[in-house]
Amino acid sequence: MSFWDIISIFSFLSTLILLIIGFVFHFVKNGKSKKMFLASGIVFAVAIVSFIFTMALDFWYTTFILAFLTMLALLVIAILFLFMKNGKAKKMFKVSGIVFAVTIVSFILTLAFDDNTATQTASTSSQKEESNQEAKKKAEARVEAEAKKKAEVEAKKIAEAKKKAEAEARVEAEAKKKAEAEARVEAEARVEAEAKKKAEAKKKAEAEARVEAEAKKKAEAEARVEAEAKKKAEAEAKKKAEAEAKKKQEELAKDFEMDMKNFDALLNKNQELISPIISAMLKEGNDTDEESFPKLLTSLNETRLYIKNMQDYSQIEKYKETNIHFNEGSAHLIGAYAHFNSFYESNYNNEELFYMGLDSYNKAIEELKITGSMYAQEK
Repeated sequence: MSFWDIISIFSFLSTLILLIIGFVFHFVKNGKSKKMFLASGIVFAVAIVSFIFTMALDFWYTTFILAFLTMLALLVIAILFLFMKNGKAKKMFKVSGIVFAVTIVSFILTLAFDDNTATQTASTSSQKEESNQEAKKKAEARVEAEAKKKAEVEAKKIAEAKKKAEAEARVEAEAKKKAEAEARVEAEARVEAEAKKKAEAKKKAEAEARVEAEAKKKAEAEARVEAEAKKKAEAEAKKKAEAEAKKKQEELAKDFEMDMKNFDALLNKNQELISPIISAMLKEGNDTDEESFPKLLTSLNETRLYIKNMQDYSQIEKYKETNIHFNEGSAHLIGAYAHFNSFYESNYNNEELFYMGLDSYNKAIEELKITGSMYAQEK
């Protein structure tokens, strides 16, 4: 690739890049598009000149190429000015027309001068061709003689080599025939040995398969017996667990019924002791009997301790809802005892504690009434 080829390629690529950047700047409207288009025009002119030097063309052909490319460039600029609406598009179209006329004239003159040059070149070429043909004939005759002599020598060598090769081929054929016979005997012996080995292996595999099948059958029978035994044991264990759970639930229900009976007696005792105290507290002057209040506290404490010592009934199924309401009522009752005890320790001075205890006691009674209703339903 020559220097002008490199310049032409580089210039055309640069022109394309500068044109793309010019169009981008035009649409971005940053004011640099005009500079980019001017630079692309200059680089394009350099590309044309370098292209002409590369092609080594005559004057009218060069004029035709320059005029044609200039016309294309002016048309692109005219169309661009038409979109830009700057008033220069009409002028550029006129200039493009003039350059188009120059392009047509230079094209006609290029064709005319090419015909004259072709005629002169044809006569000169015919003379040169005749002299070249004579020299070529002499050279061919000389080469042919040398080639003939060389061919005779080579033919002699080939004949000797062929004779030697035939002798070697005979020896090689005999050796090959002998090797094939030995290989055939060896192959037959190998096939027979493999067949025998294969038959023995098949017989052994069949015996092993029979033993394995019997062992598998025996293992399956043992597994079946074991599975049945396991299933039976699980069923018995489940039945036993269900019986134990049922028995435990019956025992829990029985104990719960006994605790409810005892708790009901304690609650009735509390009701008998608290009724006169409430009446006395509601009278003006707080006319409370000093002996009756300690008796109430003692009874409430007995009830509290009984609740504390009761077994856990959280797993009971028969009286599940009853137990929930009983626990809520018991919590209120224990709270009532705490407030009443604080009132007693304040030497009956802090009446607010009494009323707080009374409120907790009333809540306990309401919840325990619900407990009684649920107990009657679930029983």
